[in-house]
Amino acid sequence: MGGDPRLKEANPDAHRLWQTKLPTKIIFSGWLLHHGRLNSRASLYHHHIRKLEESYCEQCSGTLETDSHIFSQCPTGHLHPELHLPEDVHIDVILLMLWQIWKARNALIFDHKTSSAGDVIRRVINDMDSWSCRYKKTRPQWNCWRDFLCSRL
Repeated sequence: MGGDPRLKEANPDAHRLWQTKLPTKIIFSGWLLHHGRLNSRASLYHHHIRKLEESYCEQCSGTLETDSHIFSQCPTGHLHPELHLPEDVHIDVILLMLWQIWKARNALIFDHKTSSAGDVIRRVINDMDSWSCRYKKTRPQWNCWRDFLCSRL
């Protein structure tokens, strides 16, 4: 699982994504985000797939739905503060947060279901519980992050 060392040198963050123990669909979503390839409404507008008036955030009227807006400015997505928690699983937890924010965004657009930040955090915690068996060697670090997220509810 070492992969091409040139990839690691050229882009260590992208390389680290593929070293997590998360399901591939979550890793791939993180990879798409890292490379600016998520199909946000702004991205679809810039590729001439959507009209400008159809490219605004469903929750924040008048704001273009960019990756940055979805994951750091929109109220549902503003979950990942700058923290000093264990690094061993930092990328894994951030990917889970981004994954659940993306799913909440899609539920709002396609199913007209809104999610609060607390709803998203609960889903992240549920995912952490579901996949904790993949983190036996880093269980204390995993639980530290889980406890932190629980404290945010």
